[in-house]
Amino acid sequence: MELYESEEQQVEALKQWWKENGRGIIFGLVLGLGGVGGWGLWQDRTHARAEAASIRYEQLLQAMERKDAAAVTEHGERLLADFSDTGYAPLTRLLLAKNDYQEERHEAAAAHLQWVIDNAPDTALKKTARLRLARLKFDRGETAAARKLLEPPEDGAFLASFEELRGDILLTQKDSDGARGAYTRALVHVPASGPARQRLEMKLDELGPVAAAVTPS
Repeated sequence: MELYESEEQQVEALKQWWKENGRGIIFGLVLGLGGVGGWGLWQDRTHARAEAASIRYEQLLQAMERKDAAAVTEHGERLLADFSDTGYAPLTRLLLAKNDYQEERHEAAAAHLQWVIDNAPDTALKKTARLRLARLKFDRGETAAARKLLEPPEDGAFLASFEELRGDILLTQKDSDGARGAYTRALVHVPASGPARQRLEMKLDELGPVAAAVTPS
């Protein structure tokens, strides 16, 4: 996976990937079960169901773009009720979690994120949910729970986001050296320019230089 400046961009890329490839995956599963009796009828039903799920998901995305919280909840809950066993379910729960958080329904948001962590088949979606749940708990002052969600350390596309949040948590715990180390590790894995680098550089500047060791006279 390419490097993105935030987990928001990671999720957008995953949503786009599913829109482009999801139906093909479903079709491949149908072909793989070609020996099942009534294959033709089942194939038709599967395609119809995939089409219905896709339409419902598009409605959810449009509601998110309009920032219509009530419509997001309605479309998301209907999608989960009818298509909870499809690849749209974890993506829907991520969107519902964001909507619930913005509406200050933090427990509901946490429940959606935990479901993705426990059930999503895609590792990237699990990591995205872990990061968002860690941020939610950190925002609520649950620093121990937030730190636990960041373990074990991540690598690849998620390293920078995980390390930046780890630094934020350590800073609130008065561990300036630990925070500096986390921000430095994150900085290595962000693009050479852009908001993520500017933000990390600002955080490191605010920490100031590393204190020089005092040599006994």
